[in-house]
Amino acid sequence: MAVSVPAVASPVETAPTPPPPEVSPAPPSKNDKRAIHLRRIYVLGRLTDIAAERKRNREELIALLTEMQTVTDPARRKIVRHRAAYIRQRTAVLTEERAAMASENKLLLSQIRGTSQPGPA
Repeated sequence: MAVSVPAVASPVETAPTPPPPEVSPAPPSKNDKRAIHLRRIYVLGRLTDIAAERKRNREELIALLTEMQTVTDPARRKIVRHRAAYIRQRTAVLTEERAAMASENKLLLSQIRGTSQPGPA
């Protein structure tokens, strides 16, 4: 009668494999460059939209805060408070999105500069 011993993997077999060495990427194709430029156009447009929305929110919040000081109706006061809270939350989200878009814009610029070929001197 044969006794079977459960196979135990050695530490060498279970260790995660290291990542492959970095290989310099091939030069980007024209389609890649086009995609980078199109993405940058979108990012710049979105940054403009974010700035405009933040400005509108700031102006609306100022108006709501002045209204909150003068309003006496409890129902209206509740609506104003809720709207002001929403604007504050939305402003925080827009701030994070603006930071992400700005960093993506920097990355895209570095990719564009890295892919552009120097012109004749």
